[in-house]
Amino acid sequence: GGHIRYLLGLVRALERDGEVVRQEICVRRFDDPALGPDYAERFSTLSPTARIVRLDGTHGRYLHKEDMADELDALADALEAHVRSLPVRPDVLHAHYADAGALAATLRERLGIPYLFTAHSLGRAKPAGIGDPRLDRRIALEERALANATRVIASSIDEAELQYASYARARPETIRVNPPGCDLVAFGAHDPDCGEPCRRVAAALDEPDRPVVLAIARPVARKNLASLVHAYAGDERLREGANLVIFAGNQDPASVTDPEARAVLDELERLIRRHGLRGRAVLGGAHCADDVPGIYRFAAERRGVFANPALSEPFGLTLLEAAAAGLPVVATRHGGPADIVGNAGNGILVEPTIPAEIADALARLLGDRALWDEAAARGRSAAAGGYGWARHARAWVEDVRGTLGDPGAASAPAPAWTSLLVCDIDETLTGCADGLAELGRWLERHPETGFAIATGRSLHSALEVIERWRIPAPRFLITSVGAELYHAAGGSLHHLTADAHWPPPAARRWPRERVGATLDALPRLRPQGLREQRPCKLSRFVDDPAHAEDAVRALERAGLPAEVIASHGRFLDVLPAGVSKGHAIRYVADRLGVPIERVWGAGDSGNDLHMLQMVGRPIVVGNCTDGLAGRVTHPGAYFARRHHAGGVLEGLERRARARGTRAA
Repeated sequence: GGHIRYLLGLVRALERDGEVVRQEICVRRFDDPALGPDYAERFSTLSPTARIVRLDGTHGRYLHKEDMADELDALADALEAHVRSLPVRPDVLHAHYADAGALAATLRERLGIPYLFTAHSLGRAKPAGIGDPRLDRRIALEERALANATRVIASSIDEAELQYASYARARPETIRVNPPGCDLVAFGAHDPDCGEPCRRVAAALDEPDRPVVLAIARPVARKNLASLVHAYAGDERLREGANLVIFAGNQDPASVTDPEARAVLDELERLIRRHGLRGRAVLGGAHCADDVPGIYRFAAERRGVFANPALSEPFGLTLLEAAAAGLPVVATRHGGPADIVGNAGNGILVEPTIPAEIADALARLLGDRALWDEAAARGRSAAAGGYGWARHARAWVEDVRGTLGDPGAASAPAPAWTSLLVCDIDETLTGCADGLAELGRWLERHPETGFAIATGRSLHSALEVIERWRIPAPRFLITSVGAELYHAAGGSLHHLTADAHWPPPAARRWPRERVGATLDALPRLRPQGLREQRPCKLSRFVDDPAHAEDAVRALERAGLPAEVIASHGRFLDVLPAGVSKGHAIRYVADRLGVPIERVWGAGDSGNDLHMLQMVGRPIVVGNCTDGLAGRVTHPGAYFARRHHAGGVLEGLERRARARGTRAA
């Protein structure tokens, strides 16, 4: 599976990085003649600095991971004994999947070794739902792993903020998004030979040169491959203009015995027969890893489209492989694909449970030559850019170093600032790298001024932009339009903690369901994505800014006091009364002992209006929107001519010059 490819790729990348001195992959030892003798060896050398260590459980028989419950206590004892036998104890453990998370939690309790946890896929995301005893056990192990992990590594913002949100013991501040590294060189090669599996597919198709709708996935229910067949069969444009090729696992379908895989393959075969798709739809069958780049080339050469209709996808490596091959994609909007396709612009996101939506997206890409060319070019560019193993390893090492940093520094009290600068992110700090660098130098010269961020973005979305734009690390992060507040202890974003007292207790008791129902009853409001719905924030789209007043009146009639914040002509955020960027800033300033008169607030849109009216020193940057320049009525407001971070700096320096003139 992809998690094994990820683990071995990470081991190799960390070796090349040179920061990690020693690595051990600890697994369960078993002896099964049908699987070969290697798994019974105590140790296997991977390289001069890496090896596999096999631990003994209660017996030596092979087990599926779902059947490991009775082995965990014995494996924990074996792992502890192994660690105690080492000449130097490891600095950190990295646990993969739920069972390993439980072992790492035990080792932390016994030996105090911190651990990272990568879930790869979560039990609560499984379509089987709660009630399966094995799945319930897995979810309980995941809860324990999340509660005790020093750091949780997520593949996407969606995984970090939606999938983990269903876990009671998940702590958002411990989660970091670090997309897996990918070795994509082979997928961009121009080898004319697409391989034996593609020759076999071509022979099974009546018109093998037609465009191809391609899917490559494990034959499990979560991959939702049946919906792809329904989408293809139900759309005349696809049936008459394209072929459907599905590689469901890498085995010959006739040899598959796993119950879930067998059921998925049987259903696909049944659907192909029922809809009379022989000669137009085919299951690809057996192939090996070396064949996969050729399979993508086969589809790309025919100007096809790659489809990933999974119910949820933690990351979506196949989308990057398709992108590197120049193959546009149609993908589920749930999980990592939202980040990949959103950043790359190489395809269309769909609701995977609606076959007609899948079919329409496929037909659009197949039928619009210019759209196909644009998506293919963007995909190649994105695949060549930000998903390499070197980037992933650097981020991993940096995160581990930060996690293992001086705990005294992490708990150090905030400096005695005499003033505070709080900035929005998008189009206030971002937009001009030179202006942002100038502002960073100003902050270095003025350590008496603390720096914080107040944004409409969620935490992990904000962290991604801070890293990408190299924004100075804030001491406080006010996110989700003021609904959430995080402290960067010691000034390090590696040591984030959620403020236990924000929002106030009364706000946490707001009737969120009633507020949501009231908003949903308004026909001109449409929900934003699930990622934007937070415990103390509900977000909607509006077609006209005036529709925000409809929401205000409806909430008042229902007796539901709320803060209603409109911005950019189309966004509407609704929060409990007394919760906003401005209220959060006042809370922070009071906690720091900084008078509100000495707090600068800088913004560019209606999202920032409340903040700018509540701070003592508002700065409106020159590129402001939403008519902000005419709406900020604070007598101390400064309206900058410069745009973006340069406008923030202009406001700061103007204030300094004004003080100097008065002193003279």
